[in-house]
Amino acid sequence: MARRYGVAALLAAVMLLPGLASAWETVDLSGSVMLPASALKASRTRLQVRLTDVSRPGAPAALLAEQIIEQPKASPVSYTLVVDDKALKPEGSYLLDAQLFVDGQLQQATVKGSPVSRGAVAPTLTVEPIGSGLPKP
Repeated sequence: MARRYGVAALLAAVMLLPGLASAWETVDLSGSVMLPASALKASRTRLQVRLTDVSRPGAPAALLAEQIIEQPKASPVSYTLVVDDKALKPEGSYLLDAQLFVDGQLQQATVKGSPVSRGAVAPTLTVEPIGSGLPKP
């Protein structure tokens, strides 16, 4: 008896999957990140590229998509972020940023996130050493 319910539940799930899959449409956001040559020589390097929603003033940015690239081999590094189409609203504000970790420590990052609008081509991001974008006293 329990087996019959299990089979029925499995059949119901399989019948629902096509409807769920078509309800979620994605947008690919592709671009590249420029890295310094020294980062490509490090033993353990990880590049993290993120798209965040910064539409709500005073609220933390909401992560919409992220790609982590272990041991990038050459610069520029290509990335593709897959985003839920419904998450990108025409009136929204979105930023792309990149962070470079070497041996688990954040070493370089984009100084300022790059704005992205719906349907636009993603800009090429450049990472810089942490602290280089701060004003000098």
